[in-house]
Amino acid sequence: MLREIDDLGFYTNTTTDKLIFEEKNKFKNWFCSAGAKGLYIDHDGNIWRSVCFSAEIDRFNKNGWSNFLTKNLKNSLNKSSFSDSTYIKWKSEKKKKFRSLAQKYRQQNEAFEKIIWSNDKLLYPGVIGNIYEGFFYSHSEIFELFECTFDTCGCGSDIWYPKIKKPEDIKNVYNLNEYVEKNKRTDYDTLVKGKEKAAINNFHALEPSYPIDYQVLWDLGRYCNFNCNYCWPSVHNKTASHLDYKTMIRVVDAILYYIIDIHKNKKVRFFFGGGEPTWNPDFFDVCDYLARRNQIISISTNGSNTIEYYTKLATVVNNFLFSIHFGSIEESKIVNEKHVLENIKKVHFIQKHHHLKDKWLELKIMAPPGYVKTAINFYNKIVDIIDLDQQGRDGRQMGAITIVPIREIGNSSEKAEYNLNEQMQLTEFYANTI
Repeated sequence: MLREIDDLGFYTNTTTDKLIFEEKNKFKNWFCSAGAKGLYIDHDGNIWRSVCFSAEIDRFNKNGWSNFLTKNLKNSLNKSSFSDSTYIKWKSEKKKKFRSLAQKYRQQNEAFEKIIWSNDKLLYPGVIGNIYEGFFYSHSEIFELFECTFDTCGCGSDIWYPKIKKPEDIKNVYNLNEYVEKNKRTDYDTLVKGKEKAAINNFHALEPSYPIDYQVLWDLGRYCNFNCNYCWPSVHNKTASHLDYKTMIRVVDAILYYIIDIHKNKKVRFFFGGGEPTWNPDFFDVCDYLARRNQIISISTNGSNTIEYYTKLATVVNNFLFSIHFGSIEESKIVNEKHVLENIKKVHFIQKHHHLKDKWLELKIMAPPGYVKTAINFYNKIVDIIDLDQQGRDGRQMGAITIVPIREIGNSSEKAEYNLNEQMQLTEFYANTI
């Protein structure tokens, strides 16, 4: 849950998905805490201030595609013709063959793999290191608020970063208290008392509705056992290798030193995504290591692993984000809806018995065009089974359920094309549930 704050400090609750649907995710020239409050590690181990910077680069391996074409066409199209009229003519005449080869190539990890080394760092704004060489810049350079240059904030993980429209708005943002002069700081209860759900005057600031020290969003790799057609080809495939335990622990230790020992933060929330992180054979051991270091662990998962695995994982992971993908469930037949629901119920059962610890369960029901009714039906089914309103640590509820509108492949700032009926269904859903 997020707090949408006006220039007087009054706020209303919202979510990343609601903000995107309402097209309020436009923060150009605002001051963002990306880097200061969190980092993003991409599928290739590059470390960024936030996801938005990483999305700007062209990852497609054009030389690899040329070699792939040459090899698969058995020299009927030589490499030298890859960018000239011969290639263009062949592509227009052999559309079916081209689409087949393009799909096959994009399913290989090498199609999008790109590691940015320190000698190229100036070519990529927002990159601050990689997991092999370390950080490229001094700590103080990374921990400053920066003025956003993007027209739209397309990723929920970037929307999450506390941000302000004008410097004076910082006084109303609890999670940026450390940037306020000591004599002007205020505690959370004082800051929000009497200001909840008030009419918004002007949208001037945004932050999570709970205090958080620091977050590291880490996409461990591209391997995923699903193949959702609305998921970008550059972030998932079934051929990628997994990061090994030693590499992951080395990076974890470096980050803990960097964030806690140097900057005196209390905790880091590690948010693991993929691909599908639960299929990394060393993933549980990494989570267990972090739990023993008293850090906060969050994961995004499609819920397709075994119930035994999620039972074990729920004992060490604080926050689960289950993404429900109806299309992949139906088409790939990897797992059915009942199996996913059982895994969610098991995690919820374990978390209910640890409610005084920092626990959270979030269900994101993916609703691509054609699946809005299915998504709403699943929502109505699950709210009758799982009670996420139970109070947990610090009196906050222990979870949330929402429906996610899909964005266009290749343009995360634009929603996919929904027909009028589905648009009305989504509008009514958000009006009645948030």
